[in-house]
Amino acid sequence: MLLSIQVSLVVYTLALQVYSYGLDIDLNQPASPAEEPTTAEMMKSTDQRNYTIIKVSQPPKKQKTKEQRLSKKIRQKNWYNKLKKDPKKYEVFLKQKADYRKNWYSNFDESRKKEFRAEKRKGQLAYKQRKLEKDPNFKPFDRRKELRKRVREGTATKEDLQQYDELKAKHAAGQRASAQRTKEKKKTENIYIQ
Repeated sequence: MLLSIQVSLVVYTLALQVYSYGLDIDLNQPASPAEEPTTAEMMKSTDQRNYTIIKVSQPPKKQKTKEQRLSKKIRQKNWYNKLKKDPKKYEVFLKQKADYRKNWYSNFDESRKKEFRAEKRKGQLAYKQRKLEKDPNFKPFDRRKELRKRVREGTATKEDLQQYDELKAKHAAGQRASAQRTKEKKKTENIYIQ
């Protein structure tokens, strides 16, 4: 009942619109067979506009400001700290995280696995190329492991010991720089929290 009333209202409004444009067309009468439908050529001639189709793969990304990134980081930390307070939920979270890390590659389909391996290979080759340009004696395996082994066993030469001390100093400097960066980040976060 309600549907038929709505349909009749729509027909009535259409009839009023057609009448208001000055066309005397009775919507209840079928079209006469003498009238020919508009052909494609006629339609082309009336519509001369050319539309260019612009393909958009993804909408343009908005540049996030530093404040937005920091506020997101703070929200994530607050969520994580709140989660840590409930041991059952935190245990479930850790289990899900571990399962995801174990299975993330195996969940890919074959085409995605091939893409991933190709990207990784490309990155490794570029890394080796950069290293070889800087140092022609570069070898892709880690020589520090052998060096540490010789130092541990006591078979290291003076040059090995000197190189080992340099590596230790580099490592300590990196640790200090990392601690300084985290301290500065915490300072900036505290500024935005207040």
